Amino acid sequence: VEMYPFIIEEHYKKTDYIQDVFYDTQNGNTLPYCLFVPKNYSSSKKYPVILFLHGAGEIGTDNVTQLNNLSNMFEYNSDIVSDAIILCPQSPEWWNLDRDEYNDYKGTLGSALHLLNNIQKKYSCDSNRIYVMGLSMGGYATWSLLERCGNIFAAGVPICGGGNYDNGAVYKDIPIKIYHGTADDTVA
Repeated sequence: VEMYPFIIEEHYKKTDYIQDVFYDTQNGNTLPYCLFVPKNYSSSKKYPVILFLHGAGEIGTDNVTQLNNLSNMFEYNSDIVSDAIILCPQSPEWWNLDRDEYNDYKGTLGSALHLLNNIQKKYSCDSNRIYVMGLSMGGYATWSLLERCGNIFAAGVPICGGGNYDNGAVYKDIPIKIYHGTADDTVA
Protein backbone atom coordinates (compact mmCIF):
# COMPACT_ATOMS: atom_id res chain seq x y z
CA VAL A 1 0.00 0.00 0.00
CA GLU A 2 1.44 3.35 -1.04
CA MET A 3 0.40 6.79 0.21
CA TYR A 4 0.17 9.76 -2.18
CA PRO A 5 -0.61 13.42 -1.52
CA PHE A 6 -3.72 14.73 -3.26
CA ILE A 7 -5.85 17.81 -2.74
CA ILE A 8 -9.61 17.30 -2.62
CA GLU A 9 -10.70 20.18 -0.44
CA GLU A 10 -9.54 22.08 2.60
CA HIS A 11 -9.82 19.21 5.09
CA TYR A 12 -7.91 16.78 2.89
CA LYS A 13 -5.11 19.14 1.79
CA LYS A 14 -2.79 17.62 4.36
CA THR A 15 -4.27 14.16 4.13
CA ASP A 16 -2.77 11.48 1.96
CA TYR A 17 -4.78 8.87 0.17
CA ILE A 18 -4.16 5.18 0.08
CA GLN A 19 -3.69 3.74 -3.40
CA ASP A 20 -4.20 -0.01 -3.67
CA VAL A 21 -5.69 -2.79 -5.80
CA PHE A 22 -8.62 -4.99 -4.76
CA TYR A 23 -8.55 -8.57 -6.00
CA ASP A 24 -12.16 -9.75 -5.92
CA THR A 25 -12.04 -13.45 -5.13
CA GLN A 26 -15.83 -13.69 -5.53
CA ASN A 27 -15.76 -12.94 -9.26
CA GLY A 28 -12.15 -12.72 -10.43
CA ASN A 29 -12.09 -8.97 -11.11
CA THR A 30 -9.21 -6.68 -10.28
CA LEU A 31 -10.21 -3.18 -9.20
CA PRO A 32 -7.69 -0.42 -8.49
CA TYR A 33 -8.87 2.08 -5.90
CA CYS A 34 -7.94 5.16 -3.92
CA LEU A 35 -9.11 5.63 -0.37
CA PHE A 36 -9.26 8.87 1.61
CA VAL A 37 -9.26 8.43 5.36
CA PRO A 38 -9.74 11.46 7.65
CA LYS A 39 -6.46 12.78 8.99
CA ASN A 40 -7.44 12.24 12.62
CA TYR A 41 -8.98 8.80 12.02
CA SER A 42 -9.72 6.87 15.20
CA SER A 43 -11.06 3.33 15.37
CA SER A 44 -13.16 4.40 18.36
CA LYS A 45 -15.31 6.64 16.12
CA LYS A 46 -17.79 5.60 13.40
CA TYR A 47 -17.26 7.34 10.03
CA PRO A 48 -19.59 7.91 7.10
CA VAL A 49 -18.42 6.39 3.82
CA ILE A 50 -18.83 7.86 0.34
CA LEU A 51 -18.49 5.44 -2.57
CA PHE A 52 -17.54 7.63 -5.55
CA LEU A 53 -18.01 6.15 -9.04
CA HIS A 54 -16.18 7.85 -11.90
CA GLY A 55 -17.37 8.57 -15.42
CA ALA A 56 -16.46 6.96 -18.75
CA GLY A 57 -13.60 9.39 -19.31
CA GLU A 58 -11.82 7.90 -16.32
CA ILE A 59 -12.06 4.23 -17.36
CA GLY A 60 -8.70 2.52 -16.96
CA THR A 61 -6.28 0.88 -14.59
CA ASP A 62 -3.79 3.68 -13.80
CA ASN A 63 -5.44 4.18 -10.38
CA VAL A 64 -5.26 7.97 -10.60
CA THR A 65 -7.58 9.10 -13.39
CA GLN A 66 -10.71 8.31 -11.35
CA LEU A 67 -9.74 11.26 -9.11
CA ASN A 68 -9.91 13.85 -11.93
CA ASN A 69 -13.27 15.32 -10.89
CA LEU A 70 -13.02 15.01 -7.11
CA SER A 71 -11.43 18.36 -6.37
CA ASN A 72 -14.17 20.20 -8.29
CA MET A 73 -16.94 18.18 -6.67
CA PHE A 74 -15.80 18.53 -3.08
CA GLU A 75 -14.21 21.98 -3.19
CA TYR A 76 -17.28 23.72 -1.76
CA ASN A 77 -18.58 20.83 0.32
CA SER A 78 -15.96 20.49 3.01
CA ASP A 79 -18.65 20.39 5.70
CA ILE A 80 -20.11 17.28 4.06
CA VAL A 81 -16.93 15.32 3.47
CA SER A 82 -14.57 16.66 6.12
CA ASP A 83 -14.94 13.63 8.34
CA ALA A 84 -15.79 10.91 5.83
CA ILE A 85 -14.00 7.95 4.35
CA ILE A 86 -14.09 8.35 0.57
CA LEU A 87 -13.67 5.25 -1.60
CA CYS A 88 -12.82 5.79 -5.27
CA PRO A 89 -12.51 2.57 -7.29
CA GLN A 90 -11.47 2.65 -10.94
CA SER A 91 -13.18 0.41 -13.47
CA PRO A 92 -11.39 -0.82 -16.60
CA GLU A 93 -14.79 -0.91 -18.37
CA TRP A 94 -18.38 0.28 -18.07
CA TRP A 95 -19.75 -0.05 -14.52
CA ASN A 96 -21.89 -3.20 -14.73
CA LEU A 97 -23.39 -4.89 -11.70
CA ASP A 98 -23.79 -8.23 -13.47
CA ARG A 99 -21.65 -10.03 -16.03
CA ASP A 100 -23.18 -13.35 -17.10
CA GLU A 101 -26.72 -13.22 -15.78
CA TYR A 102 -29.04 -10.97 -13.81
CA ASN A 103 -28.11 -10.73 -10.11
CA ASP A 104 -24.75 -12.51 -10.42
CA TYR A 105 -22.91 -9.34 -9.22
CA LYS A 106 -19.86 -10.38 -11.26
CA GLY A 107 -19.39 -7.06 -13.06
CA THR A 108 -16.99 -4.36 -11.93
CA LEU A 109 -19.82 -2.62 -10.06
CA GLY A 110 -20.36 -5.88 -8.17
CA SER A 111 -16.64 -5.78 -7.32
CA ALA A 112 -17.05 -2.18 -6.11
CA LEU A 113 -19.72 -3.47 -3.68
CA HIS A 114 -17.38 -6.23 -2.51
CA LEU A 115 -14.61 -3.64 -2.06
CA LEU A 116 -17.00 -1.43 -0.06
CA ASN A 117 -17.78 -4.40 2.18
CA ASN A 118 -14.05 -5.03 2.62
CA ILE A 119 -13.44 -1.38 3.59
CA GLN A 120 -16.30 -1.55 6.11
CA LYS A 121 -14.60 -4.52 7.77
CA LYS A 122 -11.18 -2.87 7.82
CA TYR A 123 -12.19 0.61 9.03
CA SER A 124 -14.62 1.91 11.60
CA CYS A 125 -17.55 2.74 9.32
CA ASP A 126 -21.07 3.76 10.24
CA SER A 127 -23.27 1.28 8.36
CA ASN A 128 -26.16 3.78 8.61
CA ARG A 129 -24.18 6.43 6.74
CA ILE A 130 -22.98 4.73 3.57
CA TYR A 131 -23.50 6.95 0.51
CA VAL A 132 -23.07 6.37 -3.20
CA MET A 133 -22.40 9.05 -5.77
CA GLY A 134 -21.15 9.11 -9.32
CA LEU A 135 -21.04 11.21 -12.43
CA SER A 136 -22.02 10.37 -15.99
CA MET A 137 -21.26 6.64 -16.31
CA GLY A 138 -20.92 6.67 -12.52
CA GLY A 139 -24.31 8.40 -12.33
CA TYR A 140 -25.84 5.48 -14.21
CA ALA A 141 -24.05 3.12 -11.80
CA THR A 142 -25.38 5.10 -8.82
CA TRP A 143 -28.94 4.68 -10.08
CA SER A 144 -28.29 0.97 -10.62
CA LEU A 145 -27.00 0.48 -7.08
CA LEU A 146 -29.86 2.47 -5.57
CA GLU A 147 -32.37 0.40 -7.55
CA ARG A 148 -30.93 -3.02 -6.78
CA CYS A 149 -29.10 -2.48 -3.46
CA GLY A 150 -30.83 0.57 -2.01
CA ASN A 151 -30.96 -0.93 1.48
CA ILE A 152 -27.16 -0.58 1.74
CA PHE A 153 -27.12 3.18 1.18
CA ALA A 154 -28.36 6.04 3.35
CA ALA A 155 -28.62 8.24 0.24
CA GLY A 156 -27.44 8.61 -3.32
CA VAL A 157 -26.16 11.42 -5.53
CA PRO A 158 -26.38 10.60 -9.25
CA ILE A 159 -24.78 13.33 -11.34
CA CYS A 160 -25.67 13.53 -15.05
CA GLY A 161 -26.56 9.84 -15.25
CA GLY A 162 -29.74 8.07 -16.27
CA GLY A 163 -31.68 5.42 -14.41
CA ASN A 164 -34.47 2.92 -14.99
CA TYR A 165 -37.56 5.10 -14.71
CA ASP A 166 -39.89 2.08 -14.91
CA ASN A 167 -38.75 1.11 -11.42
CA GLY A 168 -39.20 4.53 -9.83
CA ALA A 169 -41.17 3.13 -6.90
CA VAL A 170 -38.00 1.38 -5.70
CA TYR A 171 -36.44 4.77 -4.93
CA LYS A 172 -39.33 6.21 -2.91
CA ASP A 173 -37.71 5.67 0.51
CA ILE A 174 -34.14 6.57 -0.49
CA PRO A 175 -32.99 10.18 -0.18
CA ILE A 176 -31.58 11.15 -3.58
CA LYS A 177 -30.02 14.43 -4.68
CA ILE A 178 -29.97 14.57 -8.48
CA TYR A 179 -27.72 16.87 -10.49
CA HIS A 180 -28.31 17.17 -14.21
CA GLY A 181 -28.20 20.25 -16.42
CA THR A 182 -30.40 20.94 -19.42
CA ALA A 183 -27.32 21.83 -21.47
CA ASP A 184 -26.01 18.24 -21.21
CA ASP A 185 -26.18 16.87 -24.75
CA THR A 186 -24.39 13.61 -23.85
CA VAL A 187 -26.85 12.22 -21.31
CA ALA A 188 -30.34 13.50 -22.12
